[in-house]
Amino acid sequence: MTMRFPRCTRIRDDLKLEEVFSYTELVAMSLGKRKADDADMPTKKRRVATRRQGAQLMDHSRGQKVDGPQKSDLFDGLTFRIFPDNLAKPPNDKASLEKLVYEEGGDFTQAVTARTGDVIYIYGGKTITPAINKIIKADEYDIFKPKWILDCVEAGALLHPTEKYYFHATTSSRARDDFADDDEPASGDEKDEEERDVRIAPE
Repeated sequence: MTMRFPRCTRIRDDLKLEEVFSYTELVAMSLGKRKADDADMPTKKRRVATRRQGAQLMDHSRGQKVDGPQKSDLFDGLTFRIFPDNLAKPPNDKASLEKLVYEEGGDFTQAVTARTGDVIYIYGGKTITPAINKIIKADEYDIFKPKWILDCVEAGALLHPTEKYYFHATTSSRARDDFADDDEPASGDEKDEEERDVRIAPE
């Protein structure tokens, strides 16, 4: 409100001079109106800053914290990436294999980066998951079955990986002269049955 340039809009004959509002009353009325207008306005909600939680692995994909004494140095210097298989039971499940790798002097990781170095991939499931399918298509890394770890521990030595230990073998691995199993090869029916069991999961 300003009284700098007052203008007469109309003359009221219904009021006497004593009944006219004074300047102080006009200011009070103006302030009261502003407070009322402020009260009618919707209050602006204060935005609460929340810390965004990063992506996390699902329970069956998480690794475990393993400590305690190590029994041997069989897998010393080796790092394993063990993929989860929901249908696997001990000793072929992820947790059991990771514990076994640690006890035999090895290490395991949940994510492969440039700093990880060479990694041995382990998977024994019947479903080709998107992560497994990606490795197979790249044809750069072999994927071994859990049986290779178990047989190495039982023998107390790193066994030469032959065809029976591979879930997936790269083109270069299949081209090796010593790739075929030393044991008697499985019959065609058994191989066909194994291939029928493996299926590709949708991405």
